[in-house]
Amino acid sequence: MGMTSCDKSDPRRITKADAATAKNYLTEDEMKDLGLLVEQYVEIFKLGADYWTKVCNDLSKENMLPYGDVAFIGSIAEHIKRNSLPSAAQCKRLVKIVEKAEDKGYIMP
Repeated sequence: MGMTSCDKSDPRRITKADAATAKNYLTEDEMKDLGLLVEQYVEIFKLGADYWTKVCNDLSKENMLPYGDVAFIGSIAEHIKRNSLPSAAQCKRLVKIVEKAEDKGYIMP
């Protein structure tokens, strides 16, 4: 992130304020990554607490994942029950856990 270029032939000098403003601009790839992250947030929340509770119970019965991963899915369900959005780190961890479960043959409901 940050300022990616400037026109050196421009007679105006770049000021500290210009640099502070420039670091708020995102590159195209950064915008795509941000968009994907927001989509994950929304999708995880829209699926709802009941969905994640079902996934947690299914995975617990099938004994496919370590207890910590299954318990984490349960904690996500609790977050959503309280109308609380999981953090970015929690969403990333949840996506990794779901991918691990799918790799082991679990089919998401």
